[in-house]
Amino acid sequence: MSSRQQGLSAPLMPMAAPSVPLTLVFVPAVFQNAAETFDETYRFVGPAVRAGEWAPPAAQPVLLVSLGTAFTDRPDVFRACAQAFAATEWHVVMSLGRTDPTLLGGPPPNVEALPSVPQQAVLGHATAFVTHAGMNSIMEALSRAVPLMTLPQMPEQALNARRVRELGLGEVLDSEVRTPELVRETVLRVAGNAGVHDRLARLAEEITAAGGAAAAADAVLGLLG
Repeated sequence: MSSRQQGLSAPLMPMAAPSVPLTLVFVPAVFQNAAETFDETYRFVGPAVRAGEWAPPAAQPVLLVSLGTAFTDRPDVFRACAQAFAATEWHVVMSLGRTDPTLLGGPPPNVEALPSVPQQAVLGHATAFVTHAGMNSIMEALSRAVPLMTLPQMPEQALNARRVRELGLGEVLDSEVRTPELVRETVLRVAGNAGVHDRLARLAEEITAAGGAAAAADAVLGLLG
């Protein structure tokens, strides 16, 4: 009998998650689906956010547009966002990733189109955020109570975007035709929604109370001690 045949005839080993005394979860409990099914070994400490410095060129509403780091080759999306707010009072900051800036056709003066931006610092001034709905980006925005317009690029992000919508924290830009008019209408509607801002404010307070990195460190030290 060959070694391959022997391997195929060997008894199957059961697969089970190891028992661990502590699992740190860097989202607030309210954002976790079925959070009530997790036992006390799971600590929802919220995101570990960092400080940063950035300021818009003038006191004006700021729109941040970022599709993360993996699926960024979307000149159509960036063009629509730039055109949506051309010749308006908004200042638009776009993190292009792999998108060739020459494909944007020359952004208007109130649009910054850069390969990358200090996202957390920009979010500190942002009025709204068009995002791919990656979990890190969502948590960074929620910690600063910034309304979300999500453009998920993969199944995991679609689940995150659905949760944002379920909690009333923003909307999903899920139309196949993302025109400048659609982008502008959605951003203005969400950014001007008092209910969205109230829910974001309450969630930001919950994130602060969860403790973030300091709470995670205390939990680990408590386990070791």
